[in-house]
Amino acid sequence: MPRLQSPSFSDASQHDSALEEFSLASELSESEQDEEDDLFCFTGSGVPADFYIYMMADEDSAILSETITHHGGRIIDIEEDADVVLTNSKDFFDMLKDKYATSLKPYVRMSHFVDDCIAKKRFVLQDAAPSYKRRGRKLGAKHVPFTAEDDLNLAKYLAQLRPSGGGRMSHKIYNDLERRVRDSTHSTAKAFILCHIV
Repeated sequence: MPRLQSPSFSDASQHDSALEEFSLASELSESEQDEEDDLFCFTGSGVPADFYIYMMADEDSAILSETITHHGGRIIDIEEDADVVLTNSKDFFDMLKDKYATSLKPYVRMSHFVDDCIAKKRFVLQDAAPSYKRRGRKLGAKHVPFTAEDDLNLAKYLAQLRPSGGGRMSHKIYNDLERRVRDSTHSTAKAFILCHIV
């Protein structure tokens, strides 16, 4: 078996230079490791994001839990307290998106969201705002008419807000909706309300 030889340096400065490069490489990998360890922490506060894993096989759930905690996140047992609810089922995903459609949190994501964040080295929860093309009013009209899609979205909102059906015609519901949108920082929602109501 051949013996490994230690590298030979012609002078002490080469040796010192090699040690310095090794030291810098170690520091870089440690800082990269620190970034990786707190990937699922909120920027600024450093508070770990809370994840809830919804209806996944034990093995898949265990792997996902380990990955999340390794990168600074926390797994919690109460779905409504989570910042992010994860599932690997499209049916559950759709049901959860509908369930939390009118809530600020939790965000609902497919389980591959975790891997995507790790690959991009970036944890972003907020969805990009969809573009909303503001339509003009017809000559003499006070408001822009609702489209069929607008009607469907409003019906879904009302069905979630008042599942029993009572009180859906109340002016208070519409005034609250308008107030929430006006106070919102969501520019697409504001454009929609200003176009249809104001």
